[in-house]
Amino acid sequence: MPSTTANIAIAATTLLSALLYSPVSQRLLTLGLTRGEIKNIHGVDGLRTIPGTNMCEDLHLEESTQQLFAACQHDKDERAKWFPPTGNFFDHTATGGGAIVRIDPVSMTAKTLTLKGFNLPMVTHGIDILNDPKDETLLWIFVVSHLPNPDRWDVKPRRTDLPPERAHIEIFKHRLGTDEAQHVRSVQHPGIAMPNDIVAISPSAFYVTNDHVHHEGLIRGWEDAGTQSISPIPNTVLVEADLKTKEPASGVKVNTALNAVHNNNGLGRGSPHHPEEIVVLDATGGILTRTTRDLATNKLTIIERIQIDSTLDNPYYYHDPYATSTNNASGYLLPGLPVAHKMMADLPYNDRAIPSLVWHVRSKDSKPVDVKGKGKGNVWEKNLIFQDDGKGLRSASGAVLIGIDPKKNGGKKQGWLFVTGFGSFAMGVVKVDL
Repeated sequence: MPSTTANIAIAATTLLSALLYSPVSQRLLTLGLTRGEIKNIHGVDGLRTIPGTNMCEDLHLEESTQQLFAACQHDKDERAKWFPPTGNFFDHTATGGGAIVRIDPVSMTAKTLTLKGFNLPMVTHGIDILNDPKDETLLWIFVVSHLPNPDRWDVKPRRTDLPPERAHIEIFKHRLGTDEAQHVRSVQHPGIAMPNDIVAISPSAFYVTNDHVHHEGLIRGWEDAGTQSISPIPNTVLVEADLKTKEPASGVKVNTALNAVHNNNGLGRGSPHHPEEIVVLDATGGILTRTTRDLATNKLTIIERIQIDSTLDNPYYYHDPYATSTNNASGYLLPGLPVAHKMMADLPYNDRAIPSLVWHVRSKDSKPVDVKGKGKGNVWEKNLIFQDDGKGLRSASGAVLIGIDPKKNGGKKQGWLFVTGFGSFAMGVVKVDL
């Protein structure tokens, strides 16, 4: 029989192994290293695609018109050469094809908006839309654009000690029902270093996530592969911009709002029951982080962290218009990659499959999400409602769900799921059971 000291040593070793095994095994699963076969889950009607929606990294639903707006890159060859969000810096001149696209979810057709007063290149990433608080026919559109840093690339010899990109946030205003958007201004600031996604709180103020601390090299790879406790932590910033100024670097104030999320990436609004909720995703860690906004300081405070079994990207909250006491499908839509390690290890990715998935995370008891979090009232149901082997939809980084009225659908609880990705050649659409 072991001695007391031996028993303590065995117990300590067992405990340490358990503590180490759980996060390591979760990390391997999140990155897809231990995931099994990728089986297609295409809903009840199969997968449809929408022409004219090439490499739309993010999308949002405008509620009053029920139209979708997406940030796209029509030139797939350009994206294969230059896309800083994936560490792709092969050709800094490949900055063409950026577009804002409106999608009609009924006809499933797309229209590229004409961008008036805008003559810059645009390498699109995250997007947000905001209805004007005074004019219900006016929509503000905010787009992340990953432009190269001219101080590095346009000099001889090249300045490899400087960041490869000098990103902009492009602000447009769009009159609903028209086919054009007027450019208002570009926003550029050192605090918007590696922007990923946007949540606007007014036409002149918006949150932006910086998803990495380092642009390139082994340490950037460590940021992707590492975890909350051992990797550098990027930030989410609040940007305030003077809309009367045209110079990108003028009239801009940037303050840190959150500095506590690893690979601080996709950004979105939470439940309309809690209008101050902002959702921030740890992309490579697969963690949905719920925060709340302090109205006085605009700082973000973490409510709850929810672990999901894959990498994640831009979140979207679906508010179920057909909720019942026994089936409330309101919850978070979380697109991601089931085998992200394969994409991270092999760029460019222009000619191969990138498997994709979408999670639906909702309160298990069909009650509205509890703002308190931390296990107080929220028991989460995590359903995988879409998965593709990469041959139908290449990558998933944005998803929106539009509910179908059960009265017009034979009493069925269903919705149309629109899914798109930074590497997709067309947006996918499936009908899903809820």
